[in-house]
Amino acid sequence: MTRQQTIFFSCVLLIGLLASYSNSFHASWHFDDQQNILERKSVHIRELSPESCLNAIGGKLSPISMLNGRSISYLSFALNWYAGQDNPFGYHVVNFIIHFLNGILLYYVIARLLQIDGQYDPGQVYAVSMLAAFIWSLHPIQIQSVTYVVQRMNSLCALFYLAAFYLFLGFYKSNGISVFRPLLVVFFSLLSIASKQNGVLVGLSILLVLFVYGNPFKDHFLSKTIGILWVGAFCVVALAFLDAAFEWSSVYSGYEFRDFTKGQRLLTQPRVLLFYLYQLFVPSSGLYSIAHSFSVSTSLISPASTLLSIFCIGGLVMGACAAIYKGYRLQGFAVLFFLINHLVESTVLPLEMVYEHRNYIPSFFLFVPPCLGIVKVISSPRFTPLIRGVAVTATCFIIIHLGMSTYLRNKDWATPFSLWASAVPRGEDLARVYQNLSTTYSAKTIDGLKTRVLLNMKALTLNDSTKGKQEYVSIRNIGGAYGEFGDYERAIPYLKKAYDLIGLESDALLLATVYFRMGNLDEMKGWLDRIDPMRVGIPERKKFYRMASIYYINDEDFGSARDTLINYIELGGDLTYPYALMGNMHLGSGRDALAINYLSRIDADQLLLDAYLLHAYALSGDEWGILRTVEMIESKYSVAEIRKLIRELPDMKNIAHVYRNPSLEDTMKNSFFCLLHHPF
Repeated sequence: MTRQQTIFFSCVLLIGLLASYSNSFHASWHFDDQQNILERKSVHIRELSPESCLNAIGGKLSPISMLNGRSISYLSFALNWYAGQDNPFGYHVVNFIIHFLNGILLYYVIARLLQIDGQYDPGQVYAVSMLAAFIWSLHPIQIQSVTYVVQRMNSLCALFYLAAFYLFLGFYKSNGISVFRPLLVVFFSLLSIASKQNGVLVGLSILLVLFVYGNPFKDHFLSKTIGILWVGAFCVVALAFLDAAFEWSSVYSGYEFRDFTKGQRLLTQPRVLLFYLYQLFVPSSGLYSIAHSFSVSTSLISPASTLLSIFCIGGLVMGACAAIYKGYRLQGFAVLFFLINHLVESTVLPLEMVYEHRNYIPSFFLFVPPCLGIVKVISSPRFTPLIRGVAVTATCFIIIHLGMSTYLRNKDWATPFSLWASAVPRGEDLARVYQNLSTTYSAKTIDGLKTRVLLNMKALTLNDSTKGKQEYVSIRNIGGAYGEFGDYERAIPYLKKAYDLIGLESDALLLATVYFRMGNLDEMKGWLDRIDPMRVGIPERKKFYRMASIYYINDEDFGSARDTLINYIELGGDLTYPYALMGNMHLGSGRDALAINYLSRIDADQLLLDAYLLHAYALSGDEWGILRTVEMIESKYSVAEIRKLIRELPDMKNIAHVYRNPSLEDTMKNSFFCLLHHPF
């Protein structure tokens, strides 16, 4: 392939992808984005330093933790956060670029495979490579790995996978073997695994190439390593089989929480694989979803399609091997590659039954065989111009259909509501579809409250792949909806039942919050006592410290309140609240210098907090501080805002018990008397 051909393909691919994904760059955050990006403080870096980057990948440089912890993916999220914080646009741009690069790399890999195969002329190599890579890139099944931000783990894994694969295929065309090429193959393979554990299958895929196309090393010293690779692969597969049979590792403990067994998952997956193939070869925007209802196979004949699906998968394997034996090596390779690269997520691990993003890597070469047929028809003089014209027209129609399907499906990813509403037809029997859809409605209005409650009541009648999850999540959602609406009396029984089901500390914190809003601080403290703050996330820990400090202040236990607020301050982030309370407590005890120290640290445009700072200067007798703060308040707030605050001060509860003269109200009146033009 010439440089001009590659540039042409790159431009065509970029235009096609931009057209298909043009409506995806402002799609919102979804589902697992929350815990992996928005709530994962380690990726929220504010400086490019070795320490912050190390923290982003898990805080350890040990090979095991880096390979098993998706460290490269989290590092990429951290760099995105550094550039744009929580704005999803930048993340979508990076995901798009990765997908575009994967399309280019796949084009090169397919071309190299065709060249190794040796049955195709340069024109066919270029046409098939371009068409197959273009169809793969444009296909709507890839959306979950592109538009769904957190699935960058998948596309980044694929990027390094393709790089390692391309470098390995270079051994078949190279007369001399550089010592760096094997090292680069290993390096990119490790990067693939460090992006997502599925990258480990690049080793089996390389062995598949050796099985189909033979040993490229022959008399080279690397030929001895091939035997070692085969023995190693056999040992790994044997150990994996024995581990699956006898459950030596803890990975299978996840089945304790599933509503299906390991055997049932193995029986179901052949049906799932055939469903994936249907999605790949009969694409339609309405066929894809974030969640799919899929009945579990409980035996070989229940449902009846189970045994038939097993025979079909077995037939695909035998057919692929027969094709390789008869010289149709690339066709057989494509089928076996698809099946091998589903081994991690579509066999024995206790994962959800169906997710479309699992096809991103396995589908790399599935479109090569049909594209070979199309190119042969179009380029062969054996076919009439009419047939060749029909083939060209059909190909154009397929490409346009794929692009439109991808564009339409991307609309569903615009908001959480559109995503979960679109999931109802394909996941109508799944509780989580209705539970997640319910969270997109605001319960602050009576209509929103009714909708949230009804959707979760519906979910209570359905199943979920995690035992008991549908009951717990639905009940908690109903309680949360009543709490958001302000009907705390109706919220409490649901929230208590949710806590009794699982006993999560986050639910105890939610109940404490409800009692806090009701003004029942004793009940609030009772629920706080059930929580170990070190076992909850930082946002939850801040809520815990905030409510606990208020309890101690009202109980006039200022020492405990101070210790609690210091713990809050050590968490960092927005410290407006703990600084305000610490300042007020020190004012109440006559420690004016400490009060000024805390209140002056507050970086928030809140008139009441600035008024407290002014009050601290007034109590300390610092005339310069009073003058400076008065000027600052006059520059930041209007006369109407100042007047409104002074009117409201007598009705405000003085939570820090600052009973000193002059009062805050008197300080404000005296400081702004001239500005307000009339006495109060």
